[in-house]
Amino acid sequence: MKHEIVALPAWQLIGISKEIAFNEAEQACPAFWGYYFENLIRPIVMEGKEPTPQQAAALAHGVGEYGYCLCDQDDHCCDTCGERNFTPCNARKFTYVIGGRYQGGEVPEGLALYPIAARRWLKVQFEGGLSAFAAQRAKLYGEWLPQHPEFVWDGYTACLEWYSQGDVASPDYAYGLMLPLV
Repeated sequence: MKHEIVALPAWQLIGISKEIAFNEAEQACPAFWGYYFENLIRPIVMEGKEPTPQQAAALAHGVGEYGYCLCDQDDHCCDTCGERNFTPCNARKFTYVIGGRYQGGEVPEGLALYPIAARRWLKVQFEGGLSAFAAQRAKLYGEWLPQHPEFVWDGYTACLEWYSQGDVASPDYAYGLMLPLV
């Protein structure tokens, strides 16, 4: 897996969010991305409609570049969240954000700001097109990270999914995860 260390100052994510039950996440997260595309992107980019304030802000701030999970469960650890929480019987919820880098200015209704602390991140690029996301994520956690003990993930802070523009079905599509380092 391609990877790099990036140091980022404190910043804010701006985006739309949805409460999603852990046991529905496999279908609900992609459906939420579909909602984002159909309601914020398609009307402007593909249909040429005049943007609403929410759509204009989403485009201006690159909403869609990041996916971000927030959870208020006690003693939550993102590092073990998947194996503990994404089970068929777990109806507890987390907040999933589709966001971009806030550049300043008004935050219209339907969008919110989420602070991201200054820190170093391990930015990992997945391969095989977006359809390989689940397999690539499992490979990262199950094989790659254990083989690279020099990267210590601060598992009590949320990771960021990152996405580039382009054909998500292409095996060359660039996307992956950013893990906060200790």
